[in-house]
Amino acid sequence: MGKRNQDCACAVNPVAGDDSVALFCVFDGHGRHGHCVAIEALISMHFELDRAAADLIKGPAATLSATFEAVQAHLRLLGKQDQV
Repeated sequence: MGKRNQDCACAVNPVAGDDSVALFCVFDGHGRHGHCVAIEALISMHFELDRAAADLIKGPAATLSATFEAVQAHLRLLGKQDQV
């Protein structure tokens, strides 16, 4: 049996209602739970960007940076939870 693909990706268009804006993301999973982390990062990134859609158009660099930080904080919290 081969190694499981741990990566996922998404493409979003339009962004914040603007048809001229598209966002492409790749989430590269690693380790024993890499596939779960990649999917959780994708879902969290989508959630955070959806909340900040208007800011993404006005200031993409700052908004993406803040979004990456929020997703990273979310993943860290999940990593500290007890495994069921």
